Amino acid sequence: MAMKNSNLVALCVFCYGTAQVLPRVILLMATQDILAGTLIQSGIEIILFNCSDTLARVCSPCLIRKISFLITIILAGLFWFIAYALFLAADDVVVRLGGVCIFGIGNGLANSVLMLLLGYYDEIDKNSTAFILGQSMSNVLGAFLYTGSTVWQCVSPRTTIAFLLPLGFLIMIFYGILNHGPLKKYQKHEHKDSREYEPLSLEETQPDKQDQLQSSDHLQFFLKVFPLASYAFVAFFTFYLCVSAVLTTLTFPSASFRVRDHYQYYRFTSSIGRMFGGIELMLASRLCPKLSNFVCRNIWVLVLVHIGHLIFFLFASWNHFVPSVYTILVLCVTLGISTSSITVRALSSAAECFAKSRDKGTALVITAVGCAMGRLAAGLLGIFVEDYFRRHCTNQLLMGKFCLARFPYTAGWNKNLDCI
Repeated sequence: MAMKNSNLVALCVFCYGTAQVLPRVILLMATQDILAGTLIQSGIEIILFNCSDTLARVCSPCLIRKISFLITIILAGLFWFIAYALFLAADDVVVRLGGVCIFGIGNGLANSVLMLLLGYYDEIDKNSTAFILGQSMSNVLGAFLYTGSTVWQCVSPRTTIAFLLPLGFLIMIFYGILNHGPLKKYQKHEHKDSREYEPLSLEETQPDKQDQLQSSDHLQFFLKVFPLASYAFVAFFTFYLCVSAVLTTLTFPSASFRVRDHYQYYRFTSSIGRMFGGIELMLASRLCPKLSNFVCRNIWVLVLVHIGHLIFFLFASWNHFVPSVYTILVLCVTLGISTSSITVRALSSAAECFAKSRDKGTALVITAVGCAMGRLAAGLLGIFVEDYFRRHCTNQLLMGKFCLARFPYTAGWNKNLDCI
C-alpha cells in the first residue's frame, strides 16, 4: 500500500510538472513569432519573463507561509488568465511582451507551490525526479504541439497559443489531489495552521544569543545549497543563451525548411534532449549505480561538457563553418540532455542535504531560483550577443535574411506567412 501511495504521489507530481511548464514552453517556442517584424532581441522576452518569475519565486515561500498554498495557486491562475487575455486581445508587440511579464509571475508562484509541497512527502529524490521528468515531457510536448501547428499544419501563432495556453490550468486539478485530496494524509505532517506553542527555554529568552544562532544556521544552510544552485544556474544560463541568442542567428540556406522554422527545430530537438536528460538519473542509478554516484558527487564534469556546447555554437554562429543544419540539431539534443541531467542532480542533492521537510522545500525553491536566475542572466547577455552576431552576419558575411530566424513582417503573428 505504501508503494502504491508513493507511486500516486510521484504520478501527480509528474502531471503537475507537465501542466505547469507546458504554457511556458509554448511561449518560449513562440518567441520569434511574438517579436515578428521587429529587430527586438529575443533576450528581451526572456528578461521580462524571468524578472517576474524570479521575483515571484523569491517572495513565494514567505507568501505561502503567511497566507496559504491554496490562495497562492489561485493567484497563479489569475495571473495566467490575465496574460492569456493580453495575448489574444492585442496586435501590439509591446502588449504581448507585457503578457509575457505577467505570465512569469504566475509561473513562479505555481513552481514554488510544488517545490515547498514536495518537502512534506517522503522519497524526495523520486518525487523531484518525477517533477523534472514532467517538465522535460512538457518541453517535448509543447515543442511538438507548437511546431506541428505552426510549421506542419500552417496554423497562425496567435491561434495556436489561443488553443494551447489554457492547458496550463490543469495544475489546479493535480494540486487539489496532492494538497486537498486523498494524498494529503500521506504528508509527513500538516503544514498549514498547525502551530504548536511551547514555553520558551532560558536560552530562547536571550535575544542576542538566539539571533547569533539563527544567523549561523542560515549561513550554513546557504553554504550547503549555494553550490548546487550554482550548477542549476550554469545549466540554464548556457542552455538559454544558446537557443535564444546564439542559434537564432545561425540558419542555413541549404536547409529544406524556412528561415523562421530553424528556431522551432532547434527548440524541438533540444526539448527531446531535455526529456532524456530528465530520466537519465533514474536510469543510471539502476543500470550503472557506480557511475551515477560518481557523477552525482562530481556534477562539475557535466557542467564542463555543457559549457563546451556553448563554445562550439558561438564559433559556429560567428563563422558559419558548419556544413549542415542537422549537425546543429544533433548537438541541440545533447545540449538538452546535459541541461536536464545537471538540473535533476542539483535538485536531488539539494533536498538530500537536509532532514527537515521545511528545509528540504526551501532548498528546492532556492535551487529553482538558480534556474530562474540562469535564464535571466542569459536574457541579459543575449541582448548583446544576438544583436552583435546578427550585425556581423549581415554586414560581414552578407547573408541577408539568413541572419535571424524570424518572420520579417509583423503579420507573421496573425498569419502563417509563406507556409509550404
